[in-house]
Amino acid sequence: MNHIKPLRITGFIIFVITICIPLVHGQYYEQFSPPVMKEGEQLTYPFTGGFEAPQFSAVDMNNDGLNDIYVFDKNGGVSSVFIRKATGNLDFEFTKYYNRFFPKSMEGFALMRDFNGDGLADLFCSSIPQGAAGLSLYQAEMLGNEYVYTLRRMGRPQGSADIIWNNLPYGQVYNAVTDIPAIVDVDHDGDLDILSFDEVGSYVYFNKNNQVEKGLPSDTMDFNIEDFCFGKFLESGLSQSITLSDNPELCATNLQDSYDPDQKSGPHSGSTVMAFDPDGDMDYDLLLGDLTYNGMVYLENGGSRQSAFMNFLDSNFPIYDTSIDMPIFLAGFNLDVDNDGFEDILIAPNALSSARNVNNIHFYRNKGSDKSPYTLESESLFSSETIDLGSLSVPALADYNADGLMDIVIAAAGPFEGVSNDMRLVLYENTGTRKAPQFELVDPDYLNFSQYSSSSSNPAACFGDLDQDQDMDLLIGDESGKLYFFENTAGPGNIFSFASPVYEWMGINSGQRIRPCIFDANKDGLNDILIGERNTNGYSDPLSGEFLTGNINYFENIGTAGNPLFDPDEAQSPNSPVFGRIRVNFSTSTSARGGAAPYIFNLDGKEMLFVGSSRGRISLYDLSGMAEASEEVPLLDDKLGYLEEGYWSAPAVYDFDDDGFLEILVGNIRGGLSFFKTDLMHTSSIDAFDRSEHLFVVPNPAGQSIDIKGLNSEETCVLRFYDYSGRFVYSFEGYSKVPVDRLKKGMYAIEILGSSGIKRWARFVKI
Repeated sequence: MNHIKPLRITGFIIFVITICIPLVHGQYYEQFSPPVMKEGEQLTYPFTGGFEAPQFSAVDMNNDGLNDIYVFDKNGGVSSVFIRKATGNLDFEFTKYYNRFFPKSMEGFALMRDFNGDGLADLFCSSIPQGAAGLSLYQAEMLGNEYVYTLRRMGRPQGSADIIWNNLPYGQVYNAVTDIPAIVDVDHDGDLDILSFDEVGSYVYFNKNNQVEKGLPSDTMDFNIEDFCFGKFLESGLSQSITLSDNPELCATNLQDSYDPDQKSGPHSGSTVMAFDPDGDMDYDLLLGDLTYNGMVYLENGGSRQSAFMNFLDSNFPIYDTSIDMPIFLAGFNLDVDNDGFEDILIAPNALSSARNVNNIHFYRNKGSDKSPYTLESESLFSSETIDLGSLSVPALADYNADGLMDIVIAAAGPFEGVSNDMRLVLYENTGTRKAPQFELVDPDYLNFSQYSSSSSNPAACFGDLDQDQDMDLLIGDESGKLYFFENTAGPGNIFSFASPVYEWMGINSGQRIRPCIFDANKDGLNDILIGERNTNGYSDPLSGEFLTGNINYFENIGTAGNPLFDPDEAQSPNSPVFGRIRVNFSTSTSARGGAAPYIFNLDGKEMLFVGSSRGRISLYDLSGMAEASEEVPLLDDKLGYLEEGYWSAPAVYDFDDDGFLEILVGNIRGGLSFFKTDLMHTSSIDAFDRSEHLFVVPNPAGQSIDIKGLNSEETCVLRFYDYSGRFVYSFEGYSKVPVDRLKKGMYAIEILGSSGIKRWARFVKI
């Protein structure tokens, strides 16, 4: 038996330049958008990646005079845009094109506002990356047809942090890392002000911008705290409880007689502020969300734009319609969603845990009525038209029905609507063609996997032939580090049929939130297992004494064909806890978190390892020259396609449209999928061969044997095989159960010579 040796250490990193493989770094990958059907209807935006804590801003991104919608999801810091079409009020086109321009370090919140009146929407976001509880500002400019966002510092001289400062000794314009402020022209003087809760979470600061009053340039902001208790109300530091003042000149109090901004103490649970003017009286009312509350509190301003005084509250807003009710810690965003001239309200979670992760974008349409303007129109705006399985989606690929088209199985933590997650596998069948894939939801609970939700969570699935019987078995890892093994008993070329699963299979338990991957690492004809995990392993080489680290475990198959066997100890030779010395904890060199999600694809005879991570990056490694499990493998790209689709990214790759270039599916913490075309070419001169549209190979990819579908059953055929360079390598008479086990891994073209004299072609991948 051939082993990948786990102990020998290489003393340097090898960088390999390969044809058709991008160097660090490649280009931005473009979206791939095949149609997806659900219950007979086509989804409008299937590949958004899902929604967990989305935030919304109105912005004209494509400069066509129509307001589009910018979406920032707090869970992962992911941006996207819905471009409004002129053909309808709620007719949008989803795009990630503009992501290449947006700042990459945004966290907490991100709102688009035009602060300098140049017609371009600038980005206000949390200043967490700058190390302060406040706000950062990225000013937008256009260079040709491209946006450029420049980080601006406001209010302090050179040498200060690049955030927004005020003119008082208290420092920055404060906004807690949990909060979302309101950025509006509070006093209607022509510049943008900021409303944000204080350090305790009791009072709202009115941070006044003095740009107009001081005659400063339009691209300047100059702040002071104009009012330490805007609206004169007080919110409890630990709940949504509101105390209104009975005097428009005095701050409301609870257990204290007065408010001293120099004596701040106590917790700040978290709050969101939305300022709007539903009654049209030219002053701002507020809609407040709180960490502990399932609704939002409306405060009506009975004062003026110069002196706000909240004298009415509705804790079940809107009391005249379906009240806001969704777990938990909500935020409101007012913008004209339907393009009718009235600003509507979108409600979404602002929490990163214990929040609803499906049906979580509530659309309250503004009807324009004076007394009761808002009506709940939808609880799932955008989200009902996308693939969104709740949280932690991990795609796996297999031709489950042996029709020659690659299908998608998604493992996900499942929906959470206030009680518990309901993990599941979801099957999307490819009902299209080789060149035009189309996917249809055929089983929302594939294999009835949700029945194991009481004992497991956060699954990740992969397919591979573990028992060498020429069909694809199923391996699923879970949060606790254990494996489910589903043996496929259907046989090659048949629709998958699985035996009852074996849990805690082989006794393997390799960490937390594991992501398995099956492939023959040591080329001995037996498939091995890679398992990515949450944390980084530390491992002392007993021979060299060198301390190695990595996020991927290697388990070598030490069994025989038909009887896979694995030692459950990842540190026991020939296993290794630091496969390839691959670390994906990019945030800091000492971070324990990695969250590796490995996926193997054979690219023109070279094994390429795609790895997702807890931080969201996707990396590409070359395994083709690997001889030992703990040998450091070449890193080809640590920001593949500049894809940052959110935390806990999980890739899967395949040429879905048969154009010679791979597509990449990406799962993430938000529970959806993103789909992109890549620049990774997996064919060369065999592209010169014509391919017959009515002939196809099953299974494809194939391991041991193939069938040619679409031929006349009475026709005698001779098959001639050519490798990716166009070199003849093999011939066979017949078209059923054609053995291909002796072929090397890679892409092959098949010349099909029929007794009728007709020459046809087909293509397949040998794995």
